Amino acid sequence: MRKTIIFILTFMLTMVSVLSAKSAALPTSMIPENAKWVLQLDMQQFLTTQLSDLLKKNYLDKIDNHIQKLAAEYKFNLLNDTTAITVFGTKKGEKDFVVCWSGNFDKSHLLSLLEKSPAYEKFDYGKFTIHKWQHAQFGTFVTDRLVMWSMDETALKNALDLYTGKTRNKAAAPVMSYMKDIPGDAFLRVAAHNIAALANDREASMILRNTGMALFAAMEKNGDLRLTLKMTADTPETAKNIEQIVNGFIALARMKQGGENDPRWKLLDSLKTTLKGNVLQFDFSYPSTELIAMMAEHRKSHGKHMHVHEK
Repeated sequence: MRKTIIFILTFMLTMVSVLSAKSAALPTSMIPENAKWVLQLDMQQFLTTQLSDLLKKNYLDKIDNHIQKLAAEYKFNLLNDTTAITVFGTKKGEKDFVVCWSGNFDKSHLLSLLEKSPAYEKFDYGKFTIHKWQHAQFGTFVTDRLVMWSMDETALKNALDLYTGKTRNKAAAPVMSYMKDIPGDAFLRVAAHNIAALANDREASMILRNTGMALFAAMEKNGDLRLTLKMTADTPETAKNIEQIVNGFIALARMKQGGENDPRWKLLDSLKTTLKGNVLQFDFSYPSTELIAMMAEHRKSHGKHMHVHEK
């Protein structure tokens, strides 16, 4: 459980290094009606939280040199020049997704670098110029401040057609209807329409193979980090089984901690499950300051162990 929380926060830290204070997620009309999953980050909201300040204070200095090197090479500061990001996928394939990235780009400089990359070529698509470079990546400047990128040429073209109005949604994507259940002050939103259909049949766990809709949100309220995961199972019985599996993992994690006085007990106590029919919801709430302090202590302790091991 603790490793899961640390992973989520590490992921968020990585996003902070890529995204900036201003955020403007794509309008619902820009998400194709056949989208199977969508991820949206509101960094303007995130950077108002204590969690943001604590992460920057404790971790940002570790990656600042890398940011500065990238800024010198690409004339683009990942932290200051990015405005917003939305990612969506319409199929099961791992490459079938589109990234919509807005920011303050030096277009001419970036294009000059692209032209020097292996396997570079370009071609026109309507009023756009699509650039292709190594590893079959496709991208275009939709405007001077908006880039669309994909590893699937067709997916990129479909997104451009929707942007220009060449094609239009007959109805809003079902996956976007789930977003309505997420509070407006959430800084991270992720929704998937049918997890079972997206999962790899051979590698997926029992939970994924029997999951329909899934919704994840992260926000901070009154200094507490709040995470919510809501999902539907194929039957109420399956949902009950999933709840029992999760509760079993929590019980096992308790046994490995140092007793009720161990602060990690409070971390485990902060995870609540709610079951209604085939709908299962997990809610986690924990003070941001205490969580970052726990992560710092873990890193410090881990560093000592590594140092002893090296000796």
